Amino acid sequence: MLFGDPVTPLGIPANYPYLERTVPADGDTDVPVEQEIVARFSKPLNPATVALGIEGAVGLALTPSWNEERTEVTYSHSGLARGRTFTGTVSGQDRLGNPLGAGLVPRTWTFRTVPGAIVGLERVKLDAPSNGMAHTAYVAWASVTPLTATQPITYHWQATGQAPQTHSGGVNDAVTYTWDTPGAVTLVVSATNAAGEVVADVHTADILPAPVTGVSVSGPARVAIDTSYTFQASARPPTATTPITYVWRVTGQAAGAYPLTRVSGLSDTLSVTWAASGTHSVSVTAWNMAGAVTGSHVVTVQDSLPERYSLYLPLVVR
Repeated sequence: MLFGDPVTPLGIPANYPYLERTVPADGDTDVPVEQEIVARFSKPLNPATVALGIEGAVGLALTPSWNEERTEVTYSHSGLARGRTFTGTVSGQDRLGNPLGAGLVPRTWTFRTVPGAIVGLERVKLDAPSNGMAHTAYVAWASVTPLTATQPITYHWQATGQAPQTHSGGVNDAVTYTWDTPGAVTLVVSATNAAGEVVADVHTADILPAPVTGVSVSGPARVAIDTSYTFQASARPPTATTPITYVWRVTGQAAGAYPLTRVSGLSDTLSVTWAASGTHSVSVTAWNMAGAVTGSHVVTVQDSLPERYSLYLPLVVR
């Protein structure tokens, strides 16, 4: 090399240390799980400042061993997991306190270990309640054996009146359904993994009607004779199974006019006229396949209602 020759590059060594080699190298695959991890540096390092982290290897104990020149460290360990990708990061300083800098070999690198043997599925078990309720979430669970089965595991769910669902995950899975109509339903789950064998299980359940838990009667509190008024019965909750039967009872009416039975949805209306004054009641019993409830409303019937007048005040402008 000629000093001052513009054609000849002048090599100036870096003041900071850098990585020259790692084992495994960045991007290596099929790395043996017992492979020791090696880092070689361009200059001697202070061993007390050197640290190696392996992301993805939680709890892995690393034991360093240095060469005499302090330019290479070898980490032994108890073994890495199969079929996993790991990320190594190394840091440190030389004897003068210069930190590890950038070089041709990255200070953070990744590698993947050899895949493990594929463990197939022996069984999938479907667990779910024997009864559910309409309009209410119904949860079913699936679990596979053995627990060492190769993951991911694909679950295919099917159920009466529901769209198929496919999930991918571990040795447990769950699904949530909601049925609007009572009746018997069948659930089927199948599971498979890389081994290719499919296992399945079946479960049957009865979806029960959602009961009516309350009914309210609304309408005017004061009415006049010989005038028709409308009253409404409202069942609750909104998720109650329909149809709902409403049995109306009104006092102060002609013999044989009531009870009056009507079938409707979550509400029903009735028009009522009284021929004589007095205090009367409008009551309703609402029921479906799951139960019955009663509500009532008190009405004061008068010969006539007070007339209402509108009072207009003059507008004064100043």
